[in-house]
Amino acid sequence: MSLTLLIYVNSNSYTLHKNDGKVYFLEWRKATTSSIANEVSGAVGSDEKSLYKNRLAAFNSREGLAKIEKSLRYKFWQKLDQDNVFAKNFYILETMNSGEMVTFENRVIYLDRGEFVVDVYSYNPRTKEWIKYKSFRKPEFSLDREQNKVTFKTGLIHDDIIVSKFQGLKVLSVDYYVTTTIKKKGGVNVSLLK
Repeated sequence: MSLTLLIYVNSNSYTLHKNDGKVYFLEWRKATTSSIANEVSGAVGSDEKSLYKNRLAAFNSREGLAKIEKSLRYKFWQKLDQDNVFAKNFYILETMNSGEMVTFENRVIYLDRGEFVVDVYSYNPRTKEWIKYKSFRKPEFSLDREQNKVTFKTGLIHDDIIVSKFQGLKVLSVDYYVTTTIKKKGGVNVSLLK
């Protein structure tokens, strides 16, 4: 399983105080859990409902029950603070897929001269650190739910994707897409995940 986190950021810097960071992080965690729970209740068929229930249990096991300091999401949140990434508006996109080896990659996206720069971070389990290891540019993309959500089993992306929207570190929305519910063409596409 791999976890990819993608963040779109405006240009202003913001540094968190330790307690503020935990508060914002916990709001994000709660919004993510609520999003998955909403998808469970809104799922049309039993297969889709079962997948969302599974994802909710897995998320709660991995993130919801863990002490905040042990959370990989929180460690990345702290790394963003250290790197002065926070700004007025940004998105976080997480992609989870199963594989032989568990890997975690996070992406930070910010606007620079009319293009989005994607900085890719990887979590090293040996050093227990997030490391930025590459960057590339994208002219445009969209993370709007209306442009990306499709009926279960009609989408072409076979990963679970979580899109979180923030304004000034306050989480505004979280959308959880289970496998095959997001279209391949559009903003959330394979080229952003490479």
